[in-house]
Amino acid sequence: MKQPLKINIKHKEMINGVLHLSLIKKIKNNQMKKSIYRYCILLGFLLLLPDIVYSQAKTLIRGTIHDEFGEPLIGATIIERSRDNRTLSSALADIDGNFSISVTNTSNVLVFRYVGYKEKTVVPDSKRVLKVVLLDSNADLQEVVVTAKAKQNIGGLDIDERDISMAISKISTDELEGVHAASIDDALQGRLAGVDIVGSTGNPGGGMSIRVRGLTSLNGNNEPLIVVDGIPQETKIGSSSDFDFATATEEEFSQMLNIPPSDIQDIVVLKDAAASAIYGSRAANGVLMITTKRGSISPPKIDVQTTFTLNTPRKSVPTLSGFEYVTLVNEAMFNAGRVLNTAQYPEFAYDPNNPEYYYNYNHDTDWVGALTKNGFAQDYNISLSGGSRKVRYRFSAGYWDETGTTIGTGFQRLNTRANLNYTVSDKLRFVADIAYTHSTTQDNFIPEASDFMKGDLRSKAYTKMPNQSIYYYNVFGEETSQYFTPYTNIQGRYPNVYNPVAMANDSRVNKNSDNATPKFSLIYDPIPQIQVSFDVGLSINNNKIQLYLPQTASGLEWNNSSTNWAQDRDDDSFTIQTFTKFRWMPKFKNSEKHRLVALLGINTYDTQGNSYIESSSNLPSTYLQDPSVSSRVYPSGSIGAGFSQSRQVSAYANVNYTLLDRYIIYGSVRTDGDSKFGKNYRFGVFPAISARYRISGEPFMKEIKWLNDLSLRASWGLNGNPPRSNYMYYSRYNNYEYNYIGNTATYPSSLSLDNLHWEVSTQKNLGLNFVGFDNRVNMEVEYYVKTTVDGIGTSSLPSSSGFDNYTTNLNTVENKGVEFNIITTPYRDKNWKVDFNFNVARSQTYLRKLSEYGNTESGSWQSNGSYLSRLELNQPYGSFYGYKYDGVYLNQQQTIALDKSGNQIFTMDDYGQLVPVYMRFNYPSIGYVFQPGDARYVDINNDGNINLQDVVYLGDYMPLFTGGFGPTIRFKGFTLSGWFHFRYGSSVLNITRMNMEKMYNFDNQSKAVLKRFRTPFEPGSEDQAPADLLPRALYAAGYNWLGSDRFVEDGSFLRWKTVTFRYTLPKNVIKNIGLQDMNLWLTMQNMYVWTSYTGQDPEVDLGKGGQDTSRAPRPYQFTMGLKIGL
Repeated sequence: MKQPLKINIKHKEMINGVLHLSLIKKIKNNQMKKSIYRYCILLGFLLLLPDIVYSQAKTLIRGTIHDEFGEPLIGATIIERSRDNRTLSSALADIDGNFSISVTNTSNVLVFRYVGYKEKTVVPDSKRVLKVVLLDSNADLQEVVVTAKAKQNIGGLDIDERDISMAISKISTDELEGVHAASIDDALQGRLAGVDIVGSTGNPGGGMSIRVRGLTSLNGNNEPLIVVDGIPQETKIGSSSDFDFATATEEEFSQMLNIPPSDIQDIVVLKDAAASAIYGSRAANGVLMITTKRGSISPPKIDVQTTFTLNTPRKSVPTLSGFEYVTLVNEAMFNAGRVLNTAQYPEFAYDPNNPEYYYNYNHDTDWVGALTKNGFAQDYNISLSGGSRKVRYRFSAGYWDETGTTIGTGFQRLNTRANLNYTVSDKLRFVADIAYTHSTTQDNFIPEASDFMKGDLRSKAYTKMPNQSIYYYNVFGEETSQYFTPYTNIQGRYPNVYNPVAMANDSRVNKNSDNATPKFSLIYDPIPQIQVSFDVGLSINNNKIQLYLPQTASGLEWNNSSTNWAQDRDDDSFTIQTFTKFRWMPKFKNSEKHRLVALLGINTYDTQGNSYIESSSNLPSTYLQDPSVSSRVYPSGSIGAGFSQSRQVSAYANVNYTLLDRYIIYGSVRTDGDSKFGKNYRFGVFPAISARYRISGEPFMKEIKWLNDLSLRASWGLNGNPPRSNYMYYSRYNNYEYNYIGNTATYPSSLSLDNLHWEVSTQKNLGLNFVGFDNRVNMEVEYYVKTTVDGIGTSSLPSSSGFDNYTTNLNTVENKGVEFNIITTPYRDKNWKVDFNFNVARSQTYLRKLSEYGNTESGSWQSNGSYLSRLELNQPYGSFYGYKYDGVYLNQQQTIALDKSGNQIFTMDDYGQLVPVYMRFNYPSIGYVFQPGDARYVDINNDGNINLQDVVYLGDYMPLFTGGFGPTIRFKGFTLSGWFHFRYGSSVLNITRMNMEKMYNFDNQSKAVLKRFRTPFEPGSEDQAPADLLPRALYAAGYNWLGSDRFVEDGSFLRWKTVTFRYTLPKNVIKNIGLQDMNLWLTMQNMYVWTSYTGQDPEVDLGKGGQDTSRAPRPYQFTMGLKIGL
């Protein structure tokens, strides 16, 4: 039997599609030699045939290209273009100006280009050798008259900026040059009227809370939509709709961190309903439209930018020393009628015979100082951009690395982006944008938090007993390298007791994020007046949170379920969005009389997420931190998974018409469908209309030469807001952990909310635009009223139903405000330019309708450390209630109750004697009798009893005014700029101060308690008491730290946000070293805060109810930067 022929064709034996001769020699003795040989010859001929035919169709054109003085134009571009303007081939001139190009048709146009010279076109026809001369374009620069008007793309409509009738704000990143920020929202603080941006933490990787025109929904979504290059960004990941990193809290990922500031060209904020309605229900709270940088028609250019930043921590709140702390504890227990038993509390014994306690509880530890250090940040960015009429491109990459001022915190980001514009022909264009970001945030493990991430280790460090050591001391009094981590002591047990320094260094919280956002667009112009476009945007997100708690940080026994505990959380999401748009842009004979732009569109949105969680404990080593590793104790750990999907579909029509360049009207109508609703309420219709009247365009205004623009604007529109969660119209069930008769038992976990419908906001807006004095003054004023009906919230249910509450449409909320923005250039000449910008916004939210079924109150009035939060009609949202603090009872006489006239109140005792009535708290339920040294609260109704009747309004955390201002001074290549950010009229609950002045347990306290009450003041000598005297120390008794205005402080502040000194080197200097441009700058940030607030930082996240809970403050920052263009 004959063996089959085996042929091994190596790559090196194939040249230009023809089999190499060596292969033929290998098979010459084979019986199939002839047939194989013929086959190879035929195959090679077929492979070469297209090249032969193609080469025969090409015509070689040669020539030279020079300027008018005969100098060769090195690197000049030669492009062959077809009749429909498609680029077919191209070439470059050599060092002598010679070129050669193979053209497909000699009747096609050859385009000759060189930077700084006029473009020239030639049709070769029968010519094979060309001599081309390009003329200098500078000769005609003085004759060029720019007539094009700046346009703004709003939801697919390219509208002249002067024709915009909606409420929008725009800022270019050129205004933010030199500002050190990992995300653009940090740099935007205070720069846009009506956009309130608040930092949630000073640690790296922490996001920002963003509100556009205040709050819209009391319980629903209040975050604006983020749109990048026309594609809305996905802000929810995984299967849980509660994980929303648009809220930008320090425990979550901030979406804005995925967009490096160096890639951003400008930002436009859409504020009113007429503008935001373009993007549908997800834009109910405003829109941040981010446009990234793109390539232009220019030679390739490389930009390199690097910055180095030193982060210096702010001074912490001073705490008691070890001796002062022990004295306080003794005094607190004595005042409570107790004795500090050192046998029961050996931490205070200081007994050398007990070396374990003597050496480890005989210190003066500054725990906050031990947690704090200098931080450092470095940022590197490189980009390549350029292009021709055919192709424009920009590629960028960057790396950010930052360590925080709290040990164990940091943030790293690696990002890359490619933006490509390709012109297929005059009628067809293709756009591709691809971005990828990988980031890692290191944070502190918080054992007492429900998710081990919410909070800040500083709150534990502030109250940690100062006489405890950080490191373990052996019985000889020698400090070891091992952390001293008792899991129990006088302050309690784990997880409320631990060594914060050990926790920061040895535990792990890593938040890894991978985000890829490809976007592809196809634009077709069948005729100049009609354009059809199709966009598809993808968002692929993976967020992985890795938690690890070693025994060295917790101090727990080896077999405890929290020892060497590890957990991995994976949240994945995939989103696809499509946008199909039909634009009509008719060309009128007199474009100054009529301008019209119309748009029809259909959008689809589909997102699905998966969540996975795995945890395990008792891992065999602190070096094995993966939960998949086998545990020392079996079984140990858990796994879980979830899936979620939601969809939206929208159809809309928009039109913008301008008459006589002064009467502008815009209208839109949109239908949105959302899978989060039941079938009866799934779709909603949301119209909007706006108009602009340019008064300065009237003929009678032409004589006012200093007036560039004076316009009035008005808008009205509806927005719909869906609930946060999916599947709410389903009755869902869960399984019990046990079986019944061999079957798994189930129970209902949610109610079917078939009647839940859209939360609808109606917004009215009035605006005024003024531009004058040769565009040196640009002013905008806005007034708006936004009313949200059928607000989504929760309502209580009786326990007999099996549920605590349910979600329904409840309230009506009204948000009204005023915005003012002015951009000025007070002075300008050929060397100097001085700019000054200022903006301020006033916004307030009121409850106009309250459902009788809604939850209107939270908190407690009869517990220490708690405030009441109420929803009351026609009162500002964010209000909190409590007692009025009136100092300290200085003696026994002051504890006697007084009537409305200020007279002491007496009563009859059991013996018929008149005896004074002493002040009590919550009599008869509690009936605590106030003593000298106790906190004194105002008895509003003068009944001698401090209770709910004495609770009053104390303030609200929503600011009355927000804004910013700053100058920019330019002299030749020097630029000095600064910015100030302010908030006014907000109240802050200083919970840090409350916890550090309560003197109630074994927590360490601030130095302020050194001025506490110790001995009574005789009647008549009360004026000798210090004004800042604090109540007495009282261990586990009394009501000295009730929720009162004692801890409510004015959160108003003026922050010196940034100052930048920048120098741009002259072109004639850097040209000699081969550079196109070069910039150096020095920036200082967060240098000073003017405020009466006594905490570390008055900038408190609105999402925390106005509470300051010892979060890391913003550090001082010093940045040096360099940018060069090659």
